[in-house]
Amino acid sequence: RIGWLRTLSELNQAISKDPKNAEGYAKRAAHFAAANETRAALADFGRAIGLDPQKAQYVNDRGLYLLAHKAWDLAIADFTAAIEKDPSNPQFHNNRGLAFFATQKWRKAIDDFTAAIEQQPDFVEAWHNRGLANLKENPDDPSMALADLQKVTEIKPEFAAAYHTRGLVYAQQKQWEQALAEYSQAIEREQNNLKYHASRQQAYRELGRDEEAKVDGQKVQWLSDLAKYNGQVASNPQSAEAYVQRASHLAAGGHQDIALTNY
Repeated sequence: RIGWLRTLSELNQAISKDPKNAEGYAKRAAHFAAANETRAALADFGRAIGLDPQKAQYVNDRGLYLLAHKAWDLAIADFTAAIEKDPSNPQFHNNRGLAFFATQKWRKAIDDFTAAIEQQPDFVEAWHNRGLANLKENPDDPSMALADLQKVTEIKPEFAAAYHTRGLVYAQQKQWEQALAEYSQAIEREQNNLKYHASRQQAYRELGRDEEAKVDGQKVQWLSDLAKYNGQVASNPQSAEAYVQRASHLAAGGHQDIALTNY
């Protein structure tokens, strides 16, 4: 928190020296946003946009903050404004697609993800997002979703989420062997993802492989507890006890090297 306040002081000084500089407010808005200071963040986003109304990035950044706080309609309005100012930016289309996806407007989400892909053919996140939206739009015909996810793994084979999502497609079709293979591929690339282990645990259970399901269940519990300890450290970074508890948990999970950094 001391470091955060020091940075805030520097940003305040920069704004005092040049109060008409939109970038200063945008930087302070991002700083407030990182600390979840909603009123201050939105006020500074508004000041930055007011000073430089043609800067699409500022409107997009406010949209991202609103999206993170589930203000879907406001986020969509900001992303739409950003697109109007800079229609060739694939990130803006992808972001609006995420907002449409969150409000279950699958067709509009697909259209935005498609626009992002057309502007940037190697945009793996947009391919993955369109795969998810296609799965929602066409639950009985996963062919388009699988085609999008295949494209993701061709462009970026290490993109773990694509394998997990492909596993979800197979699970939806009750094809548990294929789902298991995809979940294992995801875990191979991202070993400490709680969601991936939980999905594989289910696949093992469906296949009657209870011992392997138990191992994944233990991993899920360990990762869940780690998330709890991480939260305690984040909320109270000056607490030595929080670091010690996390270190003990990491050591118990076989991560002694990381644990040492917490002591």
